[in-house]
Amino acid sequence: MSDSVHREDLADGGVRLSTRRCSFTFHRVAPFALKIVIAGRDTGQFGTSVFNEIRFHLSGPKALELFVDASEAAGPTTEVSDAWTRFLTKEAPHLKRVTILTVSKFVHLTVSVAKLFSRTGDLIQIYSDPKLFAAALLRATEDAGRA
Repeated sequence: MSDSVHREDLADGGVRLSTRRCSFTFHRVAPFALKIVIAGRDTGQFGTSVFNEIRFHLSGPKALELFVDASEAAGPTTEVSDAWTRFLTKEAPHLKRVTILTVSKFVHLTVSVAKLFSRTGDLIQIYSDPKLFAAALLRATEDAGRA
């Protein structure tokens, strides 16, 4: 049985991409900020659908700030990690910042390697403390309210 990707438009305006083992939920939390929540293990079953969803939000006049809550994510495969590295390298000019919450040491290591190989400098910020991640997200939404 194939692990087909289901796309669901949520009542609150968000979008969820899901398979039997993993989901990505997207919410536009401010005009130039997108929050992504990952739950489960991405083994490549999403193909380019996750990146296509993010690219849809990159089409604005200002750089986008990504907030990725990977606290419920299991370690991705090497192929998936490599795909994220390529995506971040290619889309870096359109991204203001990428803030990632990881609680698993393995996911933290995987994200750190992707950050290194993406050669994007300080574009990617990695947090292991949910309170610090929430504070960064709050700052971005408050800044958007003042703009």
